[in-house]
Amino acid sequence: MNGTDADDKVDEGCALEGTTVLATQVGGHRFDQKAGRKLGMLDCGNGTVLKALQGPPRGTRELTLYQEVFGPKCKDKDLLELRNFLPKYYGTETRDGVTFLVMQNLTCGFHEPNVLDLKMGRITYDPEASPEKQEHEVSKYPPLEKLGFQITGMMVHDNKTGAPHHSKKDFCRSLTAENIQKEGLGKFFGLQDGGLRKDVLEELIHKLQEIESWFLVQKKYAFYASSLLIVYSNQRSCSITASNTQPLVNVKNESPHPGVKRKREQEPWEDENNREIKVMRSTDGPQPSDGYQSKTDIFPDSNGDHSSLQKQKVSSTLEEDETTSKEEKESQPCHSGQQDGLDIPKESQPCGSGQQVGLDVNKRRAKEDGDRVPLVQIKMIDFAHVFPSSSKDENYLFGLQKLIRMLKDLQSM
Repeated sequence: MNGTDADDKVDEGCALEGTTVLATQVGGHRFDQKAGRKLGMLDCGNGTVLKALQGPPRGTRELTLYQEVFGPKCKDKDLLELRNFLPKYYGTETRDGVTFLVMQNLTCGFHEPNVLDLKMGRITYDPEASPEKQEHEVSKYPPLEKLGFQITGMMVHDNKTGAPHHSKKDFCRSLTAENIQKEGLGKFFGLQDGGLRKDVLEELIHKLQEIESWFLVQKKYAFYASSLLIVYSNQRSCSITASNTQPLVNVKNESPHPGVKRKREQEPWEDENNREIKVMRSTDGPQPSDGYQSKTDIFPDSNGDHSSLQKQKVSSTLEEDETTSKEEKESQPCHSGQQDGLDIPKESQPCGSGQQVGLDVNKRRAKEDGDRVPLVQIKMIDFAHVFPSSSKDENYLFGLQKLIRMLKDLQSM
């Protein structure tokens, strides 16, 4: 596959204890502790990721945006709507002198996830950029002026083998305004394999139009060098049974790592006496017809029968959730003590593996959320170059509208 690496493996020794380098990261820096590079994404293994915060002013801008949007006192209707388009934010953690944003793992719950990172806007340098920086940014990808967006990373799983193929930076920058629709977007959505995912495209276009509607009215922020992350399950995954899935989870207030200090703000959707955070929407959220699919619909059993899984899904997980053995709990290397002044029961203390002990969070999410994952996930990410504004963000809008038109044309092919 031209411009790609099959099964781009990561040295797990590069991550911090209790985490792994996020295998589904397709853009930006990779975390590598051995090389002294402490920027990038780490997978906690429980439905959350750690994103290393950049130094000021970049890191300050990104943290400020998340705190404003997810702040417990947020009443602004534009920010409350923006919250729907961002990964869930759970606060910060500090480890080994590095501050991390704790956020929703957007690829969790997807089997053989295909992942696309799109940097948005014709202009990717911010108002504080020097003339040299501006010139450098323009030279990196000249078609950006015409396109308004660029592919910065892509991972696509092979429909026959399931092997992941990562598109390299040189491949992404070789795409032109004339061929990016078929060679870039088409590749990601299955056009070249003869299996164009029109179902995914239809739902994706709808979600992009919701983001467009927000940008058409908001006059608070200008987003430079910000990205859209798109995720959907590989078509081959339809033959995988629900019992093999990695569901999205609920995450408790405690840190998933031992000895880690977490700065924690109460979130606006939390009750005063119940600090549980829900990664996915509750059962009153969108139904499968709204772009969500039950995993029993996506992943039939070995006989292709969905009904048996649907009948067993709730009853079996509820029973298993309450029957964690005493031996299993005692065998876990739990960290005891307090975090942020909260008494944490031993049964739910975080372990070095990033797992919650005595609380099967995977099954608990299935109980509360119906074990549903979106057909396609799309979120806005990367906010190190977000600036206050008093006018519409025409730069971002140009790329977003161009992307929507291009996807509509692709859908008709």
